Amino acid sequence: MSWLWVAFAVMVGGLLAVQPALNAEIGRHLGGPVVAAAVNFSVGLVALVVIVLSTGGGVPNVGAAMRSAPWWAWCGGLIGATFVASAALLAPRIGISALVSSILLGQLAASLVLDQYGLFNLAVREVDLQRVVGVVLAAAGVLLVTRG
Repeated sequence: MSWLWVAFAVMVGGLLAVQPALNAEIGRHLGGPVVAAAVNFSVGLVALVVIVLSTGGGVPNVGAAMRSAPWWAWCGGLIGATFVASAALLAPRIGISALVSSILLGQLAASLVLDQYGLFNLAVREVDLQRVVGVVLAAAGVLLVTRG
């Protein structure tokens, strides 16, 4: 595994810690976390369209993709919307550290199941004791961060 990719992932994780705070602030000005999530996705859509068009990617044939991709592949947007709205709701209530550590724990626990069974057409990566211990340590981290 390239450590540059891991470093990039850590940087993206840092940005994900900032995002709920920004969305909570937008939500305070616009009337709530769902509105903040809608604005978040609108800004993101514009940014991604600009990137696609500026890199020569062209406009994809969404109709053909909708017919060929399995139904569950389209749920990513719903999950993203749930994450963004929930994070904007929770950030001012529980704090960024508790939010991010709890989200990370959920991601790690779910990722073990996804890897173990190769769900959603992923490669199977068997779960071992070391990875389980990593999730247990993340759970301990949540307890330490949220205590008090």
